[in-house]
Amino acid sequence: MPLPTFLIVGAAKAGTTSLWKYCDEHPQVFMSRIKECNFFSFGDPVIEIPGRPPRFAVETLEEYRKLFDDVRDEIAIGEASPEYLRSPQAPGRIDALLPGVKIVVSLREPASRAYSGYLMHVRQGRESANGDEAFAVRSRRIQYGMYFEPLKRYYDRFGRDRIHVCLLDDLTRDAAGVMAALFRFLGVDDTFRPDVRKKHNVGSLAKAGWIGARLVAPISSRGLGQHLPEWAHRLGRRLLLRPTPGCPAELRDRLRGIFRDDVLKVQDLIRRDLSAWLG
Repeated sequence: MPLPTFLIVGAAKAGTTSLWKYCDEHPQVFMSRIKECNFFSFGDPVIEIPGRPPRFAVETLEEYRKLFDDVRDEIAIGEASPEYLRSPQAPGRIDALLPGVKIVVSLREPASRAYSGYLMHVRQGRESANGDEAFAVRSRRIQYGMYFEPLKRYYDRFGRDRIHVCLLDDLTRDAAGVMAALFRFLGVDDTFRPDVRKKHNVGSLAKAGWIGARLVAPISSRGLGQHLPEWAHRLGRRLLLRPTPGCPAELRDRLRGIFRDDVLKVQDLIRRDLSAWLG
């Protein structure tokens, strides 16, 4: 039975939904219908949040194999679970089950990623819009933006040739070019062009404050949201959501100071210029 030849492992809030959708459009690529099955990170106490069960957790190998029952003659087979990047146990589990698998990582400037994650929780009604303690240095939100140690686990395990890094900055500016490079990495036709005009999982806030958040949360959740038709998503976004504000300059500068040393180490590890992340 087929299993993935590549995994999109994260980071969260860094364009993984767009990569998943764009890859799924390619006729030579099969993507799991479920995003964030979290099979290789299931049960990892580092990423689990007390009192909140993991969404779409696939616990057994039998369940995991079923995600790929519909594979036919596709060349590349994949799934996307951003939890894998920050799960210490995921790289070893992946390597044991999927020898030769390719790893795709999408990274976002960590200050913007932290603020986007905060606004997502506000939208879902899980945080107030004036949370003064939302960006404490030891908070999960800040730690999720410290990419170096999680990335190094993958580079140490899989080697540079089997890892492909995408930057959200590039995906935003030149999505077609990013996807062509990714398709080459996956060994499929790199002349295929997905419809990159569609933006997926774009940050937003509820129009009606707390009440709007209560209405939006079930619709945008992975449980129901993935089974709604595209027209329902568009209608819901238009009626209930508004674009998110940018990160305030003072907060952005403070966050960039926190992330600076980690960004410099990531820059050396992935051999990409990340000076724009430093301000």
